[in-house]
Amino acid sequence: MKFVKRLLALNCAIFLISCSSESTTVVEQVQVKDDFSYVTVNSTGKINYIGNNTGTISSYSEFSGFNTAAFLNLSTITSNSNKIFLVENLGKDKLFIFDKKTKVTSSSPLVYPTPLTEQGSAIISLQWNDSKSLLFGIIKSDKDNSKSINYLVTINPTTFEVIKTGLSFNQTGSYSTALNGTKLYSSSYNDNAVEINLENYTSTFLFFNATNNFVPFTRAAVTTNNILYGLQALTGSVNGVSLVKFDLQSNIYTSILPNETYGIDSPFGKGFIDSANNQYVNIANKNNKSGILKYDILKNATEFVPVNGGSNTVIIEKTAN
Repeated sequence: MKFVKRLLALNCAIFLISCSSESTTVVEQVQVKDDFSYVTVNSTGKINYIGNNTGTISSYSEFSGFNTAAFLNLSTITSNSNKIFLVENLGKDKLFIFDKKTKVTSSSPLVYPTPLTEQGSAIISLQWNDSKSLLFGIIKSDKDNSKSINYLVTINPTTFEVIKTGLSFNQTGSYSTALNGTKLYSSSYNDNAVEINLENYTSTFLFFNATNNFVPFTRAAVTTNNILYGLQALTGSVNGVSLVKFDLQSNIYTSILPNETYGIDSPFGKGFIDSANNQYVNIANKNNKSGILKYDILKNATEFVPVNGGSNTVIIEKTAN
């Protein structure tokens, strides 16, 4: 009997040791949350939010009356603290203004001074200027001829009046613009970048690194320390791009992380500087997937956040969630 009791006690001890040695591993899933959202406009005039960390797209509003069958050049999208502007081209140019507070859209056809015509000419870039409270537009005199002359005009956002500044210049296309103080920069995907002085309305081609070679790029955006960032066109690639920066004081350009290459659905449109996070941001493609491409200026590193859709889109600003 004593032997049986000892055997039972031993079995119980073994059972307890076995049970105590078992452990359950609990994996705590980290939920990705957005710190803020980017405000974007796409090629059909839809205004959306995109979460900065999740890439989740949510609808905000749209340009009422915009004809989705029209051509929307993404480089004609610009904004200020109160309004978003874009140009619809359906044979003739029409300026649309979206009020952020009321979500009301106003619009009007644009009437061009001679020698420009409403039928043959077209705005190819648009830029808001806070200091002058005016829109600056670059108009291609013959929209069907890339070699035709460009004219710089101002547009009054209240009266829609278009006035020539007296400046005309050659550039096959203005794919994006960036404002830096009194200088307006017009980048091209297949030609020289142009620097425009808005004080005396003169222009000059930009040559970098002491050569006469031009650097084709788009998605221009300028930081406060006179550094212009962009996406440089890759030779032999259709809409393949890599990061590039330009020192506007020394006229030196530098390829950023040249082994990292991306794609863009459209070469038109501005880049975005997130000054609070020291980032240059775009909507781009990686491995055939659309997403938010963030370049950390201080860390010299990139982050790519996948997005479901929204590739033919530009970022205009950011907003709190």
